[in-house]
Amino acid sequence: MSLFTKLPNLFVFYRIEQYMSHVLAVMLFVFLIGCGGGSADIKKQEINQAPIIIVTTSFDVNENDNLSLSAQISDQDGQVTNINWQQLSGVGVALSTTSEATTSFLAPEVETDSQLVFEVTATDNDGDISSAQVTVNVQDVTTSIQTFTIGGNISGLNGLVEVSLNSEEQLSISQNGEFVFTTELELNQDYLITIAIPPPGQNCEVSNASGIIINNISNVMVNCTDTLIAQCNDGIDNDLDGLVDWSGDLGCSSQGDNSEGGKENHTLESGWSLFEPSQDTIIYYVSSSEGDDLNDGLSPNEPFQTYSMAISQARDNHPDWILLKRGDEFEESIQVNSGRSSEEPFLVSSYGDSIQRPLLKVGSNDGVIFDSAFAYIAIIGLDFYAHTRNPQDTDYIDSSGGYGFRIWRAEGLAGNDVLIENCAFRYFVVSVSQGQVAPENISIRRNIFEYNYSSNSHSQGIFSRGTVNFVFEENIMDHNGWLIQSFDDQQTEGQATKFNHNTYFNSIDGLVYQGNALMRGASMGSKFTAETQASNLMIENNLYLDNEIGVGMGQNYDHAYRFDGISISGNLFTHLGQSRPTDRSLGWAVQLDGLADSDIHENLILSSSNELVQNTFAFELFPTMRNVDLDRNVVHGIAGSNNRGLIRLYGDASQQNISLSNNRITSPINQRVLIETDESSLFNFNFSANHYFSNRAEESWFELANVDIDYTSWISQTGEQTASNLMPNYCDDSRTIESYQESLGAEPSKEGFISNIKQQGKFHWRTEYEVNTVNQWIKDGFTICP
Repeated sequence: MSLFTKLPNLFVFYRIEQYMSHVLAVMLFVFLIGCGGGSADIKKQEINQAPIIIVTTSFDVNENDNLSLSAQISDQDGQVTNINWQQLSGVGVALSTTSEATTSFLAPEVETDSQLVFEVTATDNDGDISSAQVTVNVQDVTTSIQTFTIGGNISGLNGLVEVSLNSEEQLSISQNGEFVFTTELELNQDYLITIAIPPPGQNCEVSNASGIIINNISNVMVNCTDTLIAQCNDGIDNDLDGLVDWSGDLGCSSQGDNSEGGKENHTLESGWSLFEPSQDTIIYYVSSSEGDDLNDGLSPNEPFQTYSMAISQARDNHPDWILLKRGDEFEESIQVNSGRSSEEPFLVSSYGDSIQRPLLKVGSNDGVIFDSAFAYIAIIGLDFYAHTRNPQDTDYIDSSGGYGFRIWRAEGLAGNDVLIENCAFRYFVVSVSQGQVAPENISIRRNIFEYNYSSNSHSQGIFSRGTVNFVFEENIMDHNGWLIQSFDDQQTEGQATKFNHNTYFNSIDGLVYQGNALMRGASMGSKFTAETQASNLMIENNLYLDNEIGVGMGQNYDHAYRFDGISISGNLFTHLGQSRPTDRSLGWAVQLDGLADSDIHENLILSSSNELVQNTFAFELFPTMRNVDLDRNVVHGIAGSNNRGLIRLYGDASQQNISLSNNRITSPINQRVLIETDESSLFNFNFSANHYFSNRAEESWFELANVDIDYTSWISQTGEQTASNLMPNYCDDSRTIESYQESLGAEPSKEGFISNIKQQGKFHWRTEYEVNTVNQWIKDGFTICP
């Protein structure tokens, strides 16, 4: 080490050498500069101490690791005035700071193990400098993304079939036996196998069609069976309308339909609406893969390329058709004209040998654009996808979005007779039916609404205000009103809120609401309000799966008896609140207020399996009710708080003639109060022939005005002499959505069920995933056995 000191009028040079433990040898040369012959007086000064640096000199890290380098720096006889980090060698990295004692960086990706060398220097207030080096050994971690194959076996095949993996790879198979997709999927990816194009004259069903990848999949089973020769697959234009078989004739309900024509438009066959062209109907064909807008568009061999060209040619107030080729993709919305009459609608649908709906990627635009005057329209078999709103899509931009469809009727204009069937609406904000005056005769059937959400407004799968005569049946509603679970009770980033639901109906006059699967809504499966009046609502045989609230009716407006002639019957409520989208602990099946002359019967209400869902009940009835019957409902095994009632009744003078009869209300495991009321008197309620059981202490099965009472006291106060306190002998009360899946040989999970039911479509319709079939199988387990 060399040390320099400064003396007035002197220059001193020290050279110090140390050899083992020998004495320091110092040679001092002094040159005196001055006047005369006098001698110089040399003044001795104290030597400055340089800063002290302590560091860990070596680190071992993996590539892409975050690493902090810290130095302990001090100065015994002064102050540290400057710190500096620098990289001396190795792959260059970006240091978070160079002038602090601690810095950090992201270890670079390297092809082989590599070294990075850094140096930290410290300077004190006398200008002395110390330094230290740190070596970082970066390990080459070869990140091999684990992928898995998907395949299985096909049998009964007689021809060529196109099998699709996640609607991306399409595999052509012409022989029975094993098959494997060339696309490999990463760990924990979802997979879905469907039939894209069936073999001529055959139907093919897929078993073990969906799941999550955790290893190679080889158990997908495709079974093809011959379709009986029928008019819709015989290659003959049996009804002489110029349209042949199921791929081109909308008079066919399936490949095996033996009536290619001859039925009136809107006739239902196997649950599907049939259509025949009128004598003057002009049909325009559109194919993005084979078309050209310079074609005439009048045949499948000369299609237009864009829908916009076809609609520019189609006539308003005429029964013209526009058919898009199945399996093609389009990047445009559709605008519709009006038809001539209900029997002769303007129709937009599809054609071709594929069973995949035409895909319309509309980004932030609306899917279907209606004018403010509209009438006699049918939209059948299209897939509308707001692809730029899906964060999992490579084309994702942001949450800016539009309506799946917006049916809006202006005052003084037509607005009636719309059918939307077998379509999909995905990642929109909402779909709507409303107006200055009520739209009339709206039918929404067998569609899929999923992942519709908003980041700055309320959002639903579908919203309707004031519609007259609304049919909403056999639709599949999943994960609507939210994109992500709530973390701060705001709408930002598509969070779930209590204002968002799978469906929301306001002031509807005449509603058929049946056979729908309502799954994983942001809050409610079905929300009903009435600014004015809601009459004649039939809510029957729906599946409510994993909604915080199943049916919510009333509460928004303070006016008695706004709901008149309501039937809520045959519905299945299960997995109450399991996903907790709004981060609340709710699991409510049915909440009612303001009903008159209404019937709630034969509903089955089961439990949630999420232990965080504690605020649960089957029925809650608010005071403003009259002439309402709860009859033959089954409430079983609902988990949650054991100090609140499964049925909650609130009474006052406005509540008249409320009847509870022949219900089975049981809590064999969770020690629940069975019925609670806020009134000590039950003069507004009639109880008869109900079955009660709880594994709670019998002295507190019921609660009247916050006071626990036992079964005997309940009978005494209600006069319900025909009641029972024995647990019903159910044939199989273990039946669930999961066990239903298992009975089909499918993945025994809620997620597997949701994946399978969302495969439903006109040319891939499985009766075992009709809501009626699912509900009935589970209900059969709750019949009384001898």
